[in-house]
Amino acid sequence: MKIHYLLGLFVVLLLLSACAPASVVVSDGRVLDNIISVSGNAEMKIKPDQAEISMSIVTKAESAKIAQDRNAEATQKVYQALKKYVNKEEISTENYNLYRESKWDEKTQEYLEGDYVLTHSLKIVVKKLDNVGSILDEVVAGGANRLDGLQYTLSDQKELETKQSALSLAAKNAKEKAEILAKSLDVSVGKVKNIQETNYIVTPYYENRVYAMDAMGAAPKAMPEPSPKDVTVTTNVQVEFKIE
Repeated sequence: MKIHYLLGLFVVLLLLSACAPASVVVSDGRVLDNIISVSGNAEMKIKPDQAEISMSIVTKAESAKIAQDRNAEATQKVYQALKKYVNKEEISTENYNLYRESKWDEKTQEYLEGDYVLTHSLKIVVKKLDNVGSILDEVVAGGANRLDGLQYTLSDQKELETKQSALSLAAKNAKEKAEILAKSLDVSVGKVKNIQETNYIVTPYYENRVYAMDAMGAAPKAMPEPSPKDVTVTTNVQVEFKIE
C-alpha cells in the first residue's frame, strides 16, 4: 500500500513540473521567471562647445615676500589679458602653493635652503572655442609660464541634451538584443519591468601639442593653434523585459 502511495505521489509531482513555466539561462541576458534581462550600450561622438585651460604662474625669489609680489604682478597681467575673452566667474584658482627649495650639498652632507617658489594655478573656462589660441598666446605673454592642461568638453546644457540622446540609443540597443534572444528561444518580448542606467561617461578631448611651455619662467614661444576633436560619450543601461 505504501509503495502504491509513493508511486502516485511521484506521478503527481511529474505532472506539476510539466505544467510549470520553463526557465532558461543565456549569457548576455538572463531569462528567469519569465523575465529577460539585457544590457544596452551607446557611444556618441560630439563636437565640443567648451574648452578648459589649466595653467600656472610660477615665480622664484630669495624671499617669500618678493616671490609673492612677483606672482601677484604676473597674475594681474594674466587677468587683464583674459578680460576681453572670458567673464570673471569663468576664472578660478585651483591651487596656491608657496614653498622653499632645498638642495643636498655633497660637501657638507646636509640640505641647504634655497629660493622660495610660489605656484598660482588657474582654470579658465572658454565658451568661444575660436578664442583658445589667442588666449594661450596672451596669457603666456602676460606671465603664465606653465600650462597644466587643455581639454575640450561639453557645457552643462549640451551634456544634458547629449545624455538624453545617448540613453535613448542605449535603450533601443537593449530592446534589439532582447528581441534577438527572445526569437532564438521562440518567445516574444513584452513590456519593460525594470530599467536602470548603469554607466555614463564623458571623455573630453585633451590637446597635447601645447604642453611645451617652460616650467620656470623662460620666455616660451607662441602656442601652436589648437585643433579640437570630438568628445566621446558612452552610456549603458540594464533593462528587464517580460516574456510573452
